[in-house]
Amino acid sequence: ATVILVGPRRTAESASPTRSTVFDLAPLDQPATHRLIEDQLGVGPEERAAEVQRIAQRCEGYPWFAVLLAQALRRDPKALGEVTGELDAARLAITGPRGDFGNNRQAWRQEADRRFIALFAILLTEGIDWKRLDPNLEDRLGRALGIGWQEVKAAAKVCHERGIVRVRGDWRYKYVTPSILGRSVANHLLRQPSSKGAAIREHVPELRANLYRRLDALQVDAGILSELAEGELDAVESLQALEQLATGPPGGTLHFDARHQPAAAARTIRKLVEAASLDELRANTAIRRELVFALEHVCRRREGFEDAEATLFRLAVAENETYGNNATGVWSNLFFVVLSLTHRSFDSRLDILRSRLFSDDHQSRILALKGLGRAISGEQVGPGYTDVDKADGPWPTPKGAEALEGKRRAWELVAELIPDSDPS
Repeated sequence: ATVILVGPRRTAESASPTRSTVFDLAPLDQPATHRLIEDQLGVGPEERAAEVQRIAQRCEGYPWFAVLLAQALRRDPKALGEVTGELDAARLAITGPRGDFGNNRQAWRQEADRRFIALFAILLTEGIDWKRLDPNLEDRLGRALGIGWQEVKAAAKVCHERGIVRVRGDWRYKYVTPSILGRSVANHLLRQPSSKGAAIREHVPELRANLYRRLDALQVDAGILSELAEGELDAVESLQALEQLATGPPGGTLHFDARHQPAAAARTIRKLVEAASLDELRANTAIRRELVFALEHVCRRREGFEDAEATLFRLAVAENETYGNNATGVWSNLFFVVLSLTHRSFDSRLDILRSRLFSDDHQSRILALKGLGRAISGEQVGPGYTDVDKADGPWPTPKGAEALEGKRRAWELVAELIPDSDPS
């Protein structure tokens, strides 16, 4: 027998190797979307064409979203009258037409708001078994969401019955479908001035990192993600010591912060790292991986390179890892002539390297030789990267004569070091 499992469409980040055959289905094209809507409305081609087109524009190729909107219109011919944007379309899909509430606008909006919060709770707690929540977490979730947890569960059950929540394992595994509704819910509830971001940081900080990954996957509005990262970095600014990152907010979110506020993230992390002694940096192992990954990402963005490079260098001076992609490895890779994956010219990077090589600090000079080694290397293999790292577009890649000139300048720097009196 053949078993076909249908789930959310995988993203490049969520896709993982599997021995099963996986079909990644693209959104419906416009003709197929129109036929689906016409079938739900019980009309032929070109009948009610304007309404069909409005639904097609709002559903963005998601068939279940198209069905929900078409069913609402079929039950209430005036249902599309007030649909002017993403939020209105989401309310209609999630709650149905006002006619289902006796045309009571206030009751309809209250129920829509309640269901929005329930769907957001599902985004916040994917993978967490609702049947096993302890009372303390239930209370904190209610505070973060602004309504009691039992009311959240009741609204979520209605959403499940409506088919916009899928559940497995008796409410342990759950997700919002179609995902476009999850995006609309997040956009609405995280938008200023009434964003729930601060309440989540205050009441359920341990859930933030996973939530942020879901928001990225849902492609929530960039401005909202940037504001969330800004709030996280404000919390970092208040910390007195680096180790606090590992024990409380905002631990676990630095890579998110780096993606959406690269310059501010690098600047903030640099302050904490430079305030710590080298011994403290060597002793700190809990947060080291997260710091290095966040700073590596910033180095691949247009803004924040200088702060990220300086911070990686200080972490490398106090190296305490043996991974190939430790602070030393990541920092050294910044000085490949061709394969650096940065938006800085080789000339500007070579100036930084020169300052490191001629530092008064012995440890710094020895470490800087690793960067120089990258610069004069054959560059057969460069560092790895993901699509996320390419957020600001392709990196400048010297070719031909330009690359050779970079290598020549790097070897000239080697020649300058030959008279160095340092015995090591």
